[in-house]
Amino acid sequence: MHYLWIVLVWASYFFLHSFLADLKVKAFFYQRFPSLKKTYRLYYNAFATITLAGATYFHLQQPLHFVFAATLWSKAIAIGMILVGGWVLRLAFKNYDTQEFMGFKQQQMAQEVHTHLQIKGINAWVRHPIYLSAWLIFLGVFVYQPTFAHLALLAVVLIYIFIGIYLEEQKLLKAYGQIYKDYKKNVKMLIPRIL
Repeated sequence: MHYLWIVLVWASYFFLHSFLADLKVKAFFYQRFPSLKKTYRLYYNAFATITLAGATYFHLQQPLHFVFAATLWSKAIAIGMILVGGWVLRLAFKNYDTQEFMGFKQQQMAQEVHTHLQIKGINAWVRHPIYLSAWLIFLGVFVYQPTFAHLALLAVVLIYIFIGIYLEEQKLLKAYGQIYKDYKKNVKMLIPRIL
């Protein structure tokens, strides 16, 4: 039964994460609270951080019931996955303005900030490197410590990745139109030349 709670907690976290990033939801808040155009991203990131901390704390309280016994080799492979995931994340953030991502640029400009489409660097290989990074890291965590709790989390993360990509691509198509359609034809979603 507690595994169902794990799924519900993480599914709720990811749902809120996507719901509050939705353009219609942001427009709803901007219409009623115009001053939020300056600070919405900051509040969003603060809320995401606090709720992530809460979900993580809950997750770490779960009993360690193992799906299989980890070996030295499986742990080495897991560490490799986590390191590659971290490296992919680092490359991904090279293509983004950290101040914009955190919400500081939005605060300075007192409006929503829109940048040009990033198609260089790692984005020339995959369209969603941050999601690829998340997949590698969470898979690595499960392989390193293969508990049923981590398996439940991994399942939620994998489902969210594809839902998140779909929602994000709808926004990107709306923002960039044919440019993004062409980019989508030429660059794979998560795994170069495969997926």
